[in-house]
Amino acid sequence: MLENVNIGIDDDFVELGGHSLLALKLEVELQRHFDIDHFDLQECNTIRKMAAYIEEKLAVAVGGGGIQ
Repeated sequence: MLENVNIGIDDDFVELGGHSLLALKLEVELQRHFDIDHFDLQECNTIRKMAAYIEEKLAVAVGGGGIQ
């Protein structure tokens, strides 16, 4: 999605060149793969934050309190 191949889990999406069209594409892919109805890239702007958000949403969806 992004041109930079050296992306770390704490690198900011926007600082790496992410823009609104890429954000929309990413949101659609996350919805498709993880059945998440909304994804806020302003708040979850790194891979680490995205993973935590997805983990939390999946845990809530199956009635748990998080992955142990």
